[in-house]
Amino acid sequence: MLKRWLIGAAFLVGACQFHTTDNYQTPSDGAADQQTAASDLHISGATISGTRIAVSLSSHWQVDEYNGLVIAENITTPDRMVMYLFVPPSDLLPADDEADKDNRAFSLLQRAILLPDRIGNGVTVSAPQHVSYEGCSMAYYLLAGSDGMNSLVLAVQVPGADLPVVLNASLPKQYASVMRERLVELLESVTINDLPLPQEILDHLPDPLLFPDHQADYAIVSSQR
Repeated sequence: MLKRWLIGAAFLVGACQFHTTDNYQTPSDGAADQQTAASDLHISGATISGTRIAVSLSSHWQVDEYNGLVIAENITTPDRMVMYLFVPPSDLLPADDEADKDNRAFSLLQRAILLPDRIGNGVTVSAPQHVSYEGCSMAYYLLAGSDGMNSLVLAVQVPGADLPVVLNASLPKQYASVMRERLVELLESVTINDLPLPQEILDHLPDPLLFPDHQADYAIVSSQR
């Protein structure tokens, strides 16, 4: 089960209420020339607090449900990437008078990095960065864990969605240089309320992803025990 991969992951949230999940295979017309990787796509989805999140991925990826969607390559290798896609619980969202009304995703991550029980202990986090465009707002931070895992935490607020959706992608530190490349397929597969994520998301992430360390002057260190 992929759930065990979440142990020690950054931004692991508590249980969310009112969620359902579904899994089904994309229909095929039965023609022999359709038996390709493209026809191997499977859709997995979950509805949490009224927001539907879904991914359409080939059998190269395994998807499990844990108050959202846990996604991992369907092979067990040291460089296996795991992504957690979820809607944060309401108690993590800042109050209306504290929120950045132009970018709720940014307000969410600003609040999250101040809560060690959410991001973990002994971790180093870069200061959240944010951007808004075409009705979409997004924010992200990069995290280096004491367990040797590096993570990208990305929050996205799309038009028509009441709550931001968070993507947490993790890889062992020695393989983190390939994370951005592997995110291309995953981000292209995600829909929120049946609408695809804006393709410009990757354009607003640094290339390469520069994960923080304890000596970085832009890092925030959580050392609470």
